[in-house]
Order: sequence, then C-alpha cells, then structure tokens
Amino acid sequence: MAAMNSCADLPRVSLSLHRYPSVSVGGRHVALPLKRGLALLAYLADQTRPVGRDVLAALLWPDAPAGLARGRLRRLVHEVNAVLGAGVIDANPDALWLAADVDSDLRRSGTAIAAADLRALLDARTADVLAGFSLGSEAFDDWLDARRREQHAALIRALERAIERALDDGQSDAAEQAGDTLLRLEPCTEAGHVARLLGRAARGDAAGVETAYFDGARAWRDELGARPSARFEAAYARALALLHATEHHVEIAFAPTASGHVAHACWGDAEGGEAVVVMWGLMTNIEVGLDEPRFCRMLDRLARRRRVIMIDRRGMGLSERLGVAPDAATASEDVCAVLDHLGLHRAWLFGFSAGGTMALDMALRRPDRVAGLLLFGTSASGHWTPQTPWALNPQLQEAWLARLCDPAHYDEGLRRFAPSAADDPRVRAWYARLLRNAASRAGVAALLRAFQSIDVRPRLGAVRVPTLVMQRRGDRVVPLAAGEQLASGIAGAEIERLDGDDHFLWHGDSGAVVRAIERFIARHRPAAVAEALAA
Repeated sequence: MAAMNSCADLPRVSLSLHRYPSVSVGGRHVALPLKRGLALLAYLADQTRPVGRDVLAALLWPDAPAGLARGRLRRLVHEVNAVLGAGVIDANPDALWLAADVDSDLRRSGTAIAAADLRALLDARTADVLAGFSLGSEAFDDWLDARRREQHAALIRALERAIERALDDGQSDAAEQAGDTLLRLEPCTEAGHVARLLGRAARGDAAGVETAYFDGARAWRDELGARPSARFEAAYARALALLHATEHHVEIAFAPTASGHVAHACWGDAEGGEAVVVMWGLMTNIEVGLDEPRFCRMLDRLARRRRVIMIDRRGMGLSERLGVAPDAATASEDVCAVLDHLGLHRAWLFGFSAGGTMALDMALRRPDRVAGLLLFGTSASGHWTPQTPWALNPQLQEAWLARLCDPAHYDEGLRRFAPSAADDPRVRAWYARLLRNAASRAGVAALLRAFQSIDVRPRLGAVRVPTLVMQRRGDRVVPLAAGEQLASGIAGAEIERLDGDDHFLWHGDSGAVVRAIERFIARHRPAAVAEALAA
C-alpha cells in the first residue's frame, strides 16, 4: 500500500457524523452536494484500515455492474477531493482511506466509548450515527442500521462501566448524570436506576430516593412485567442507609488551650494509632462543613482505615474567637492541643489551601508531632513575590477581602473555588452559609492578613517528614506551578498532578485524592519503610 498522505499543508478537515453528515474545512462549513460523497466519507471515517474499491463500489451502487460501479467510485473520489482538497481521500489501485489528519467526531466518540470517558459519554449526540441520513442503497443502509445498533449497545456498556467506576470513586453526582443518560437510551437498565438511587441518597435527597425507587419499579413492571432486580433492591436499602449516614450526628468535642478551646470532630478508628488531622482552608466551621455531603463522603472514605480528625482553628468556626491571633503558630498549638486531648502523639496532617500552608509551618515547628504531610492545592507563600506570581498583592488582597465579606459577591468567589458546582443552588447556599458562620467580618480580615504573612519557602529544605503534594491542573486559585514549586523545594516530596479545575477538593474527582493519600500512607508506614530499606 502506498504511504498515506497527510493534510498538513491543507486547512483542517473535520467530519460531523453524529447528526446529518457535514464537513468543515479550516473551521468553515463546506457544502458537499454529493450524498454518496457524504456516505463515502462517513464509511471511511468509521474504518481503521483501507477499504477495497470493490467493497465500496458494491456498498454505494449495489445494483450497478461491477465495472460501472468502480468507474463511478473513481469520479466520486475526484469530485470530493476537488471540493475539500486533494488528498482528503487517499488511494492506491486497490483501496481507499481517509488521510490521517482528517478529524471525525465519530472516531473521537469511539475512543471515548472504549475508555468509558464519562464526560464525553454524557454528550447526547454520542448515541447517534448519521441521524436522519439514508442513501437509498440497501447495502449502505443495512450497514448504517447495524452500525447504529452497535453504537447504541457500545454506549450502554460504556455508561455502565463509567457508572461503576464513578460509584467506586465516590463520585455519586457523576454516576447519577451517567445514569440519567443511560436511562434515556434504555429505560430498564439496572445500572441507571442504581446510579439514580445512590446519587440522590448521597446528596441527602430523601424524596428523590423514593421517586427513583418507584420510577425503577414501574419501569420493570411496565416494560418487563417483572419485579425489580435483587441488585436494585439492595441499592435501595443502601440508599436508605446512606441517607441516615449523611445526617452525620458527629459529636463535637473541645480541647483546652491557654487561651480558649479548640473544636474538633472525629471519624473512624485509629489503625495502630494512625490518625489524620484535616486542616482545611482559610474559612472553617465544622457544623456547616458536615452539611456538605461531598465533604462528608470524602471524610468517610478516609476514615475506613484510620481515625480522621477535623478541627476549627482558634479564631473561626466553633473554636475560641476572642483574643486569638489566627496565625500559623496558633494553628500548630491547636493541632497539638487536639492530639493531646485525644491521647495521640503524632498524626498525618491533611492540609488544603491555606490549611496546607499552615500544616507545612507546623511540620517545621513541631516535626515530633507530624507523621507526614498530605497537601492539596497548597502554596508555600501567602503573599505576592516575583517568585510567587499566583499570590495576591496587598491591593488585590484588600479587594478580595471586601468581596469575601459581601454577600453580593459570594457567587463570584464560588466560581473560582468550585467552578464545576457554581451553578448548583444547594452548593451556593452552603457556601454562603459557610462564609457567614466561619468568622466575623473583622475575623475574616485578621485570618486573611495572617495567611498573607506566611512564607515557608526559605525553610522548605528543612522539612523532614514524608510529603505528598496533590495539585489539580486547572485550579483557578492555586495553579499547578505553585504545587510544582512546593514539591521541588522539599527533599523526597512526591507530587500527584490531578485532572480538574476545582480548588475545593470535595468537588470534582475527590476519589483520586483519597486514592493518592491511601497509596502514599501505605508506602510510608513504618513496616513498609523497613521492608524497603531491607530490600
């Protein structure tokens, strides 16, 4: 076979083949008034290897003599290439194929289906192949009918795999979206009804769970004349249990310090004394935090193997607010006070955003109390320098402070912190309540200015505890470069570059964060370290 040509010297040619087929060249639609030309492009785009001329001639002109059909095919290829650009359809004496640089949405959706790529699968167009198109050739239309059935079946299987993966990763919102898409394709698909049940339960929607159950039971009865499957009934029972669990009647305790008490709450049991202290971002309130089901699910997953401790640092939330300097030194004292109160000598510090910067500072002040650092969306410095251009300068800090205290700008802040959820009214209401209850307006100013004063960059080389840096590539608050700078400054630190845009780690793929933490802690348990050294 002759070497395949490239369209590198031509404008980009793109085929849209999910709806009625169309062609664009260089980003502009090009009318191709040749129905068989569109059919030929679609068929070639769907193949992974060159197609014989005899096969194509019989497909497009099944009633014509073979010689006549081959002649028509030659003319058709010439006409298509004349309209779109020479070399779009490439050929040798025996076969035809599309040039390698021709783009096709049908090829891309095939790749997404094979990978069970959830984001691409949710595109409603993915289910269609040449919707509204027929050629009047029995051979081509038979192929097209079979291809549509194949796409439909493959998409259902891919959505089922994506739902299973999303549920395993704790991404119940994504699983529910996939379930809705799946049920539009096949109303009796078990996986779709299960995803709806568990997705609604995870966000605490009790009425939605009951509706999902009865919708599923009705679909089985009306379509199949059967009772719901055992898996569906088990999912309903699990959803009811999850609804009860998401109420999270966690007991909040208070650890004493010389200047007031530190509020904290615990999940799970310590495994061999192992514990993780959650040091979340600038603004905290344990009770409001527990009303965010995604955050609770993340803590639940972490607590399956260890004790997880969340604290409100003094100066905010339920902890002492009066007469307290809400700085890094106070944060270290707070963590130590909580560990002492619980009878724990050391703990892993899971810090994100400003909490991660304070966790770093504590690892330098009190390395004897820190088993290791788990940092997400963290910068080593809270103020602008030429080396930290992502941080806000004092003027921008003051402008941000004004917006942080102004309810009219709450949604604007949420679009930076959690863009994937910024249009969800429940998330907006929760975020507004967090800002109102975390601290007074004067307290917010003190917190922000205290964070701005932290810069641990000159001391990163002195960090001597195992450190994992996790950073999302599209974070709009702390960019990937900040995480990379942080990891490069700590001897032996590991970095996990994660997909997503959300700075709030419980939005987006929080399962990837939990898995990274589990792997890192497992590698740095004393027994695992001893085995590695012995090897």
